[in-house]
Order: sequence, then structure tokens, then C-alpha cells
Amino acid sequence: MARPQRALVVFETQLNNRMIHKREVNPKWINRRLSLYCDYTLPSLAAQTDRTCRICLGVRPETLDGIKRNKHLRSTLRRLGLLSRFSFSTLPRLMDLRRELAQSTPHDFYLFAHLDSDDMYHPLAAQEMLGMAPFRGATGNGSEEQEVIRYVNGFFMDETTKRMRVWGSMLCPFYAQVWSRRYLLRRGCKRLRFHTTTRRAGLIRVISDAPRFVVLCHDANHYTRYKHGEKELNAKQRAQAARAFPFLT
Repeated sequence: MARPQRALVVFETQLNNRMIHKREVNPKWINRRLSLYCDYTLPSLAAQTDRTCRICLGVRPETLDGIKRNKHLRSTLRRLGLLSRFSFSTLPRLMDLRRELAQSTPHDFYLFAHLDSDDMYHPLAAQEMLGMAPFRGATGNGSEEQEVIRYVNGFFMDETTKRMRVWGSMLCPFYAQVWSRRYLLRRGCKRLRFHTTTRRAGLIRVISDAPRFVVLCHDANHYTRYKHGEKELNAKQRAQAARAFPFLT
């Protein structure tokens, strides 16, 4: 009988290392985004029923020391008991960090879950991701094919009013790239871009149709806006969502 696959979920967040906006080095902008990360994103990760998952925050090298000293971040990590599962990465060290995990831990597969610094996953997310086994990972056959597991339904939430509306799409950015330990340890292994490498049949699997994420709409958003409309939750539905996402209350 074959041995069950061992897998680890790693929630990866790029705070200010996209290298596309000057505001990413602005202390006021960084502090605001860290505040949102501490008040919303980290509580959603602390609520995960799978207690083995890891958390990685990506930051620009020149801002790393200041972010490490951020009192709100440090106190939140301690209060939520996340210090032992939390780490930083700087470009171009993201793939190095992944390789270090593969070298130091005995897992067969690593599920690197994308999560913006102001968004949230349902408490069952990591557990459900692990439940998608068996995995195949990246094929490593020269075509740069990448296995991805993903959610398709969730909510928008307005930070000020706490109103919520439904959001569903096959392009929702709530997915996990699946890497095998064997492939991560290969010489020349490179990060594969999600949107350009998963269009072929069989490479994307939907984890669940249930609402499993919350996108926060706030004053520091550059693109996302909360739109009132027919998909907005009523009071009863909002109460149900609050029970499903207890860190929102």
C-alpha cells in the first residue's frame, strides 16, 4: 500500500515587494498596510484549523528592518501565537525560501497559497487544501506546467460599514501553487507565474464552491472598490457569514 502524501500549506503575502509603485517605500503607506494585515489577514490565518501551516510575508530588502520593528506586527504575532510559523522573504529570495523549506522539512508537496495583505481565508482553507491530495505538483517536463488548486467564491467587505457582497469568479486570486519537494530541489528550479501556466485542461482544480475568502475594501485600495448592488448580503446572510468567518466580529 502506497504511503500517503505529506503536504504543507504556506500562505505567501507580498506586502511591498511588487516593485511597481513608489508608495511601497512610503512609511505611511507601509504602516497602513501592516495595520490591515494585522487586523484582518493574520487573524484569519491564526484561525486556521490546520495548525501546521506556515506564513510568509514578502517585503522589499530596504524596508525589511523597519517592518521587523513594527510594534503592531510584533505584538499581533505574539498575541495570536504565530511567531514560530511566521517568516519574512525579500526578492529574489522567495524561491530560496521555498527551497529551504524543501531541504529542511520532510513533506512531499508544498502548497504555496496566494494571499494579499488585506484579504482573508476561511478557517477551513488550509485543511481543505491539504484534503485535495493526491497532488502532482509542477511537471518539470520543460513546458512549465503548474498544478493549481483554487477557490472561486467569496465576499467583498467594506471596512467602514462592514457591509458584504458576494463575489464569484474563476479568476479570483485565492489559489495555491502545488510544488513537489523533488522539483523544488532541482537545479535551476524557477518560480512559475500562475496566470500564464495553468490554462491547460487538468491543471486547475476547484477546492470548494462554498464561500472561502473575504476581500477587504478600504481607503488604501488602489483598484478594488466596494459596489452596492443586488448581490449584497442581507442581515441574516451577514450573520451567517460572521459565524463562518469569526475573526470579522
